[in-house]
Amino acid sequence: MDPQVELRQEFMKDLWRWKVGLPSPRSPTGVPPLDQIRRVQISEEFDLLLVKDDYSEEFRGERLARLVMGYFRYGQNRRTSLAATNYTRDILRRIKLHRKTLALEPLVDAVNVCMLEFIGARYRGAEIQLPQCLCRDHEWERVKHNPLRDTYLGFGFSTSPESDQVWEAVSRGIWEFDRTDNTAPLILSSNLISHVYSLLRARGLKTEAVDDGKTINYDEEES
Repeated sequence: MDPQVELRQEFMKDLWRWKVGLPSPRSPTGVPPLDQIRRVQISEEFDLLLVKDDYSEEFRGERLARLVMGYFRYGQNRRTSLAATNYTRDILRRIKLHRKTLALEPLVDAVNVCMLEFIGARYRGAEIQLPQCLCRDHEWERVKHNPLRDTYLGFGFSTSPESDQVWEAVSRGIWEFDRTDNTAPLILSSNLISHVYSLLRARGLKTEAVDDGKTINYDEEES
C-alpha cells in the first residue's frame, strides 16, 4: 500500500475514535499529532500579515482544516519544493471558482495558496515588503503612488465584494508578485481575499465544500 494512503487511513481511524470518545491507540509510525501537522503546514509569519477582523479566527480555522487535509493529500509543505513551484494560475483558478459559485471554500484555498507562494518566496530570499497602505501595526494609512490603495481603502463601503474592481486588484497583485517576487502585492491580494470572505460571512454565507471538477480551464489566458 502507498505509505501516504496508509497514513491517511490511520489518521481517519484515529479521528473517528476521538469523535466517539474512544482512547487513541499508540500513534502509528510516521503519523505526527494533529497539532504538529497544523504547525508544519501553516506559516505564522504569513498569518501575522493578515489584517484581523471579526471573522479572522474562523477564517484561520477554515484554513487550518484545509491545510491538514492537504497534508494527507499531498504531503507536508516543504520550502524547497514550494520555492520551485509557481502557483499563480492555481490562485486565479480558485478565485474564478468562487466567482462562478459564490462558494467561500475557494477563498480559503486561495489564501492558503498565496501562503505557499509566500513561503517559497521567503525561501528564495525575498524580503517581507508590506503594501504601502498596510502599516506594521495593521492600521490603514493613506499614501500616494499605490495602484491598489483606493480599491482597498474604499473596500466594504462603496464597493461590492463581488465587483470586477476588487478582483482586478487581486489579480494585478498576484501577477505583480509573479513578475517581481515582491511580497507586497501578494500580501495585499491575500488581505483583499480575506476581507471578501469576512464581508460575505457577515451577510450570512457559510463555508461549504464545492467540487471544482472541470469548471475552471487551467489553460485559459490571463491578462
